[in-house]
Amino acid sequence: MTRPPSLGVLLKIARPGAFFQALVRALLLSALPLSAACDDVRAQPSAALPSTVSAPPVASGEKPPTAYPALNPRLSQTGQARLTTRDGRVLDIAVEIASNDEDRARGLMFRRHLDPMAGMIFVFPDEAPRGFWMVNTYIPLDMLFARADGTIVGIVENAEPLTSTSRPSHAPAKFVLEVNGGFCARHGVTPGDKIELFGLYRLD
Repeated sequence: MTRPPSLGVLLKIARPGAFFQALVRALLLSALPLSAACDDVRAQPSAALPSTVSAPPVASGEKPPTAYPALNPRLSQTGQARLTTRDGRVLDIAVEIASNDEDRARGLMFRRHLDPMAGMIFVFPDEAPRGFWMVNTYIPLDMLFARADGTIVGIVENAEPLTSTSRPSHAPAKFVLEVNGGFCARHGVTPGDKIELFGLYRLD
């Protein structure tokens, strides 16, 4: 039995009649939809990438920050602030100590909770007028401004979260103690009361 000729041989010897031309035309037309589908795939927009975050904020009190939706970890420097009222009552507050530019700039930004007897104390190198705002700060705060000897010279009560209004000290201050909003009214803290800070910290 002889071997049948291959397709290539048949194509060589076949005369290009009407049937052959129709077959070629059908093959070419069948390839068009595939080509169009590939073009459609390439034209599809890529899936949206998750939005990226900007650099960490560099301001909480005195410099404008950049939005940064990450949690703000607790500061490594901690201590105790003792509030003594003029009528002799003593209030001990567990504090984080912000004594360098980076920590003072970040402050309590992005925190969602502050214990009732907890806060943050800002320590500056000198006495000077201070101004704090609430950008990226979610907790209402009382701000207690104190001189180098610890005497409270000004209080801002219930500073509204997420606002850029500057809250000034109205007098030179070396320390600023931030506690939960309503703390001063609840405990009867007023200007003239004293703050003592217990704890080791590095002042930059």
